[in-house]
Amino acid sequence: MEKGIDDLLKDFALRPEEFMFFLGAGFSKEIGLPSGQELAESLAKKYGEEKTQGALDDVIASLLKKGVDRKKICEAIKEEFNKSELPRNEYNFLGIFFRIINQVVQKLERENSPHQVIIATTNWDETLTKIFGRKVLSVYSRNQVSKSREMASRRIIVYHLHGSIEDCNSMILTKEEKSKVSGDTVMWQSFTADVNKHRVIFIGCSTADEDILGIYMKSRKGATINEKKDYIIVNDEGSRRRIEDMLAKNGLDGIANVVVMDSFEFLKELAKSMGLVIERLKVELDTEKKMMEKLKEKGSVIIVGSRLSGLTTLYQNYFIELPEQKLCLEYDEYGEEKQKKSFIDLMDNLEKEKIVLIAPEYLYEKYLEEYKSRIKDKDRLKNVDKLVKEITIKHMVSREEAEKYLEELIKTVHEDYKDKFDNELKNKILDLVKQEEENYPLKLLRDVFQDVNVRMRYESKEDIKRTLDEKIT
Repeated sequence: MEKGIDDLLKDFALRPEEFMFFLGAGFSKEIGLPSGQELAESLAKKYGEEKTQGALDDVIASLLKKGVDRKKICEAIKEEFNKSELPRNEYNFLGIFFRIINQVVQKLERENSPHQVIIATTNWDETLTKIFGRKVLSVYSRNQVSKSREMASRRIIVYHLHGSIEDCNSMILTKEEKSKVSGDTVMWQSFTADVNKHRVIFIGCSTADEDILGIYMKSRKGATINEKKDYIIVNDEGSRRRIEDMLAKNGLDGIANVVVMDSFEFLKELAKSMGLVIERLKVELDTEKKMMEKLKEKGSVIIVGSRLSGLTTLYQNYFIELPEQKLCLEYDEYGEEKQKKSFIDLMDNLEKEKIVLIAPEYLYEKYLEEYKSRIKDKDRLKNVDKLVKEITIKHMVSREEAEKYLEELIKTVHEDYKDKFDNELKNKILDLVKQEEENYPLKLLRDVFQDVNVRMRYESKEDIKRTLDEKIT
């Protein structure tokens, strides 16, 4: 690992409220959104623009000059964003970033701290608003006054310095528009004040990110250079040299450590420093054996279990091996209608094709009853009941399986804390997780373990045990 990163990881784990994030174009690319070049090519193709290899703002400027409606351009960009489905896997780039920020939020709330998580970006997408929900406030030029009163009540503030895709008129689209941006606005004053109070971690940065790099350097003008530097994460040595030269030319030599490191690997190290579990750990479960036997015998299988029992992980682990007709249900209050439709479509194939359904038991029973109420043919209803009964497995995790999984989790712990997981503590964790019928949901087990692992950094082992005892009681 590069020099200085260890110091950053330690500082962030202990005092995350001292940091803020700058997110470059590489961040959007990492989470599956189209790059600026891809958006430029898409717009050029849509409107018959000959110049398809130019920068995005050059292509947009050309289209505006030709009379293409600004709103139409914004809608076309939004359409491209909407084509990208956000990954639901918590082990990918976006999932780990979410868990890092969420962990910081939990720490601030636990300490009743007035601090907030501050994020700045020139990207237009509202991905962070979607995944963080009501915890986050998106601030940009057109809502800066109306939202200013809400800022103190939100745990996460995202400054969209070039506007938001949710408001076409807020979007800064061309170089000319960027040159006219005034720093004398509510948003820019608030943003500058936050930069002055925090150290910066810059992710997804390259020399192509001239806009946000320029904003970063402008915001750091006149700052006092000390040992607690900012960190700019870049992917290659060439980017490091060019960015260091840019900083030096602007009188900011030494303000930041420019580190060559894959952004995803950096996020994983940051998460591990906080005690988060970021590896996919696998133990052989009896459910998996039964699932494969059922698939071999019947061709189809339905697996139900309690919440937080690792059903989604089971689905992801065997995704490639499962039949084409497959579905994993999750608790999603915003996407319930879409899930229900997918459930109906899958069940309509039950009598014709091989299917796999993995779902929380309560949700499955609710959808199944609604589905059966639609069937008017008594013979078909009887056949559906018969097939469902033949292929359904209840997912259970035994104490022995849970113990093996816990041991795998402990192997991921930092050497400074590994010895603190004695047998008494391990048994308390398992006792807290235990549900009826001696079932030990693995997702819940991981969450409890992770909470203990995080707290090891600022609480004594005996205090943690007492807290677990209170929860068990």
